[in-house]
Amino acid sequence: MSLQKATPPILLFRKIKGYPDVIASSANVRSSRVLNDARHGTRAELSQAPAQAVRTDSIELVDDGPVFENVLMDNQVDILAFPAPKWHGNDGGQYIGTECMVIAKDSDSGWVNPAPIGFRCVTRRRSAYYRAGQAMST
Repeated sequence: MSLQKATPPILLFRKIKGYPDVIASSANVRSSRVLNDARHGTRAELSQAPAQAVRTDSIELVDDGPVFENVLMDNQVDILAFPAPKWHGNDGGQYIGTECMVIAKDSDSGWVNPAPIGFRCVTRRRSAYYRAGQAMST
C-alpha cells in the first residue's frame, strides 16, 4: 500500500516473526523520496552518480578488515537466515534482493548502465536472479 504514494516512505521492519530480534529488513529504498527528490537531479542522473564516483585507481587490496569478520563457507551458507518475503501471490518464491542494483560500464563507449536485479531464494544455498527480461540461476 505504501507504493500507492508518488514518493513512498522507506519502510523498516524489526522484530520479524521467526527471526532473531537483531535482524531487520527495509523496503522502498529505490522508490523513496531520497531518489525522487528533484533537488538531487533526475533519476537518470542519480543512477549514473554511483558509477561515476567509483575510482578504480584508488582501490587498495587488504588482507584483513571488518568485511572478513563474518565469513560463512560451504554448508554454513544459509540465505534463508535473512528475512526474504514473498511480495506477491504469483511470485515464484521468496525474494531476498529486490533492492539490488548492478552497475556495469561498457569498456568501448564508456556508458554506465545501472540495472535493478532481484534475487529469489531457491534453497538455503542457492538463488536465482532476474534482470529485465533475463532469469538466471546462481
